[in-house]
Amino acid sequence: MSYPETIFRLRDVLRETLAPLLPHGEPYALLDYPAYANVGDSAIWLGALRLLDESGAGEPAYTCTAKTYDATALRQRVGTGPILVTGGGNFGDVYTSSQTLREQVVRDFPENRILQLPQTIRYRREEALAASRRTLEAHRDFTLLTRDEQSLAIAREGLGVRSMLCPDLAFALAPLPRPEPQGHGIVWLLREDGEARTGRLGSDDGVEPVDWPSDPKRGVFAIQRRLRKRVARKPAKRAHLAGLMRRTFTPVARRRVQRGCAMLGAGRAVVTDRLHGHVLSLLMGIPHVVLDNSYGKNRRFYEAWTHDAPNARWCEGPAASCLGLLDEVAPV
Repeated sequence: MSYPETIFRLRDVLRETLAPLLPHGEPYALLDYPAYANVGDSAIWLGALRLLDESGAGEPAYTCTAKTYDATALRQRVGTGPILVTGGGNFGDVYTSSQTLREQVVRDFPENRILQLPQTIRYRREEALAASRRTLEAHRDFTLLTRDEQSLAIAREGLGVRSMLCPDLAFALAPLPRPEPQGHGIVWLLREDGEARTGRLGSDDGVEPVDWPSDPKRGVFAIQRRLRKRVARKPAKRAHLAGLMRRTFTPVARRRVQRGCAMLGAGRAVVTDRLHGHVLSLLMGIPHVVLDNSYGKNRRFYEAWTHDAPNARWCEGPAASCLGLLDEVAPV
């Protein structure tokens, strides 16, 4: 199977899975915009908008970040329409702001249909899992999509909710143009956060690892940042300011993804422990090697969806052991 066949197959699975679940002619909400410098989450957001547009759902009537959620405004704009929550890897007790938002929405809108777009689930504490189950089970129409089999088992057995397997929403963007390589080197995109594995490579190994770039402090990024701060500081003007801020969501997400793709495309190949370093490299046809994150998220996704991609190789060991695999996918 060629790499275009892999990505088009996954795009088709994504469309087929979501087609009966997406809004059809009624106003709807899309929640938890990623107002932070994570290229992968912005790719997911753009993929969701692309898929919704292709399905005929149109633009969402209400959007928000985890910190600008306003139940009154959502109810006024959407009424009894469906509520969608963006996908990613923040379902559980690791990234609390997103989990707090989705559970609050479930409590605030017990009669609306709520669709959680594809997520990886990660709970470290049984009591947090039990608390989430009590909240989600109480809702009359909540559906949870997951990106891997283990998350699916947690959704069904641990949370007791209706759920199904679904690829990552970034595949709705397929394909993406590959930037012109700037050289024959390797781009080492390696995490610097709590999901990083131990034993990272560094300059002592002849490697200069990078992570997703910080957002620029200019242009539409600066406008969004200022509006985000004003929304927090001026409750009386929150509705107006939040409306202005929503107009920056798509432009910022597009620029974020463009900058991430330019980083990945700078060399002849990529080594990454970022899930969307893998996904975006697939979408651009960049040869790459995939490493796991700290708790197995990447391996589970790779086994579920992308193990047959000819331009990707899985590396089980430390990053230093992937050099031979690079020669397979991107010979000099």
